[in-house]
Amino acid sequence: MSDDGTQPAVDSMDQIRRHGDPSWRKGIQFYVEPKEFTMNPSRGTILPQGHQDIEVTLCSNTVMDFRRRLLVDLEGIGQGVAKLFITARCLVPELRVYPEILLYDECHLKVPYERKFLVANNTDLPGCYGLIPQKRKENSPVLYSSPKPCGIVQPHSFAEIPVVIEVQTLGEHRTNVLIGVFGDERNPRRVELRSSGKLAEIYPSTRLIEFGKIPALQPTSRSFTLFNEGLVPADFRMEVARKPHCCAIEPREGVIPAGGEVPVSVTVTLDDTGPFAVPVQLFIGNSLWTAFGLVALGTGTTVVIDKPFAPELNLGYQFSLVPSIHQFRVTNKGHHFYQLFWSVECYRPPEQEGQSVSALSSSQDDSQSPERASPVFGLEPVSMDLKPGQSEDMVLRGFSHIPQEVHDYVMCEAVSGITRRTEKIIETVLTCKFIHPSIEVSARQFSFLVNKKPRDVLTLQYQPLALKNTCLLPLDLMLDLEQPFLVCDEDQQPLPDGQPVRVGVGETCHLYVAFDPAYELDFKSWKKEKILNIDMVRGHPFVERIVLRGEVHFPNLQIQPSTLKFGCIVAGTKEVRSLEMTNCSSLPVEYHWTFHSKSQVYRLRYELSAPKFQPKPPKEKRTSLESSVSRRRRFRIRKEEPVTALKESQDPAQSSGAEVPPESRGRYYIPLGLVGVKSPMDVLHTPLEVEEVFSIAPLSGVLRPGESQQVSFTFSSGFNTISDVMALCHVEGGPTYEVVVTGETSCVSYSLSPREIDCGSQMFNEIHHSKVTLENTCRSEFSWVLNPSTADQQLPGVFLVNPTTVSSTSD
Repeated sequence: MSDDGTQPAVDSMDQIRRHGDPSWRKGIQFYVEPKEFTMNPSRGTILPQGHQDIEVTLCSNTVMDFRRRLLVDLEGIGQGVAKLFITARCLVPELRVYPEILLYDECHLKVPYERKFLVANNTDLPGCYGLIPQKRKENSPVLYSSPKPCGIVQPHSFAEIPVVIEVQTLGEHRTNVLIGVFGDERNPRRVELRSSGKLAEIYPSTRLIEFGKIPALQPTSRSFTLFNEGLVPADFRMEVARKPHCCAIEPREGVIPAGGEVPVSVTVTLDDTGPFAVPVQLFIGNSLWTAFGLVALGTGTTVVIDKPFAPELNLGYQFSLVPSIHQFRVTNKGHHFYQLFWSVECYRPPEQEGQSVSALSSSQDDSQSPERASPVFGLEPVSMDLKPGQSEDMVLRGFSHIPQEVHDYVMCEAVSGITRRTEKIIETVLTCKFIHPSIEVSARQFSFLVNKKPRDVLTLQYQPLALKNTCLLPLDLMLDLEQPFLVCDEDQQPLPDGQPVRVGVGETCHLYVAFDPAYELDFKSWKKEKILNIDMVRGHPFVERIVLRGEVHFPNLQIQPSTLKFGCIVAGTKEVRSLEMTNCSSLPVEYHWTFHSKSQVYRLRYELSAPKFQPKPPKEKRTSLESSVSRRRRFRIRKEEPVTALKESQDPAQSSGAEVPPESRGRYYIPLGLVGVKSPMDVLHTPLEVEEVFSIAPLSGVLRPGESQQVSFTFSSGFNTISDVMALCHVEGGPTYEVVVTGETSCVSYSLSPREIDCGSQMFNEIHHSKVTLENTCRSEFSWVLNPSTADQQLPGVFLVNPTTVSSTSD
């Protein structure tokens, strides 16, 4: 078809199925020209001498006059080989709607009511119509819809459009309705709906809700019922005209079903004492329907405490010997100023027929509840001023030295800022049971014993410890213990420092006590005793103590003495000293001796000091008689030294220039009066190996537990030496013991003073005494013997020497 579009056209049957489509209001929106003509068939084959009927259908979506050409194309020959002119005219029938005003009269709110419009078609063409959907809003007073909004009205006939409305609000309502005609959407038919909303019979079960006397600040509830005798559900809402914060209505709003009822609960929480009366308004929809009243009488007080306090306060179990402290916050939730005064005294319950009226004051023995002169608990502060809405902190503090059950009476009196009248507003019986903390331990002492053999590896030793809470309060146990012990948890992991162990009532905590045998690593046997202190309650004097003992045994020796002093001995001689080794451990001891690698023996050489005298001048000549006598009474003392001394030093006479008698050559000779010529000075010389001077026997061995053994140290040297060495006793798997060994060797040297005794002239019957000093100038002790010369014994007179032999000590 020439000049025809491509977008499919919309027919009336499709349009009426889309009653909510925007095209009823705005028309069909085509992006390209609609294809309004269809041929059926539109292509095919015609046999020779044959024919084909073609049906041409016009579905016009445009109001206009059509003059189109129907073109026939032959494949392979040409296009438009045949054509047919088609003319048509598209019109929209003039439809009318009756009545223009549809009356619904009085309608109950939200009750559906149905009326019908008539669509009249007086033309020769069928018409397509549709009720345009309502644009609803939240405050739409009337809602309308149709179960059959669209249809086709035939020529010279009528069609019905049923319209159902629901009135949402009370009063008269006029609602405009649009009915569109397909093809003439720009000119919809306008009609009007008129209705009047009214309420159904809705009412509460009572017009006055009485609460009576109720405590202030405590919620009190009452119930009533809302009835709906109408045929449709009704939306309701209730509001409290005054003091809405004191009333809670549940449900405050909702829907009452048709012919049904809704239970309602009203909870009143008075914020003051005295009369209370407020109206409650009932709204149906957005209209006030009716009202009813709430009345109550507030009693008690508007001073409240943040925790349960009155009329009874049971603190349960508390520990004795530690303060029992409880904090409260007092708040004035009323509208008046109050002065509060607190007091605490011993509780004495009133007796009635021998029985207490208080549930907390059950009869007890006098021994169990001794009469108290003063209360155990006290309050701080004892007075406070509270403005409306103001709060104040209050502390309840108690302390008991003994386990006991305590009943105290707490009273609060208030003075109102308006009446200035004192009234008792709070009375409380306070109950508390003081107990001692207690635990049950699996053992009162623990002992650890470790025998460290040479190839053993030291590891932590564990023993289980069970702690059971035997009191009626949970315990936070603080365990204090020093090294080498520690406390571990069930997994044998050390407990964190400062962290308590929580043990509930009747529960048992399983722990481990660990002992560290590697705490001291000097390989000496050791013992430690510590106390495990268990604080059951912080600040409580009751502390549980467990004794812990730990022993670690190494292969150990006891060596006596620890120092060997050989002193100074004569060079070329031997000296033996011994010490005793005892195995003081419970293990066999394998030992061996060595000398410290830095120990040395030092050889000394002598350096002679200058003479301490000046030679005496020659005496005057005497007479021949005196000379004769003098020759007979003058003695010379000669000094002999061992060959070792001659080898050790040079001739002092030669070094000092003194004359040596011919008969004394080849021997050591000290001139008369030469005191200290040979004075050795300790000058270090070539060091010697320790083993050249000292020897140890036995060098090694094994000692059984408790066994003892003597160890000999031999000291000898042919030189002048000084020794200060360290002997080491190595114990396999144990410590190394040190023994200090000191000694010196010295060649013999001495001096005589004077070397000549001159007795002078003496009476023949008198005894003359002279003194000769023999000085030991070496460092060792030696013995000497004085032998008078045989020639001197032939002289006149008797020569006696005393003593003739003795041991000379070193200087």
